[in-house]
Amino acid sequence: MRLNGITLLSALALTSGVAMAQTGLASFSYDSLGGAYTSSSPTTGVFNANAVNTAALKTVGDFNRTISTVGNANFPAGFVTDPNLADIAITMNVNVLGGGLASGAGVISITDTDGDIFSADVTGTWYDIAPGFYFFNGDLTNITLTDNGSSDGAFNGYNGSWLMNLPGNPLTGAIVNLVFGTSNSGFFVDNFNDFAVGVSGQVVPTPGVLALMGLGGVAAIRRRR
Repeated sequence: MRLNGITLLSALALTSGVAMAQTGLASFSYDSLGGAYTSSSPTTGVFNANAVNTAALKTVGDFNRTISTVGNANFPAGFVTDPNLADIAITMNVNVLGGGLASGAGVISITDTDGDIFSADVTGTWYDIAPGFYFFNGDLTNITLTDNGSSDGAFNGYNGSWLMNLPGNPLTGAIVNLVFGTSNSGFFVDNFNDFAVGVSGQVVPTPGVLALMGLGGVAAIRRRR
């Protein structure tokens, strides 16, 4: 799909490129989550995205430590129904502001195979970047890494793991990309279920979070629409 001569992929790269230039502590990327929206009024509602394993959607992802000692925790397609605790869930209250913008505030939780949890508060802005395509960019705050499993201090994937003793507390970060497409004609107007959602983010020490934000790139996209 094209946005006045800019492909959707290129448009998203304008925001993610800013984040990639920042040296982070850890990064995550998950695809094919099941997205849903439940409206509570003409301008408010709740957005959810969860790991699923269905005929249409099989969530896949990875969560990586990007500083020494580097480590990669991978989660294969459809992992959520396997006999372990791995999961990802995002919940956000949405408030439509008009002009193709909406505020979002909620939480993200990512769980490894033995129950260790990364959790953070999420606040930011939704953008109606093209008909049927929604994009979110925002902050991660109040980040915690909780060792609930075998007390090994590691975030464990199916293949690989990494030590959760990230330096630089308090930690913060950003949702670099959270995007999905719907067949709905309105921007957070009607309820929907089971739309494919992709999300990626980075974790940094608190002073570095501003360098992750790609709002300038999104603003440039909107000016060219």
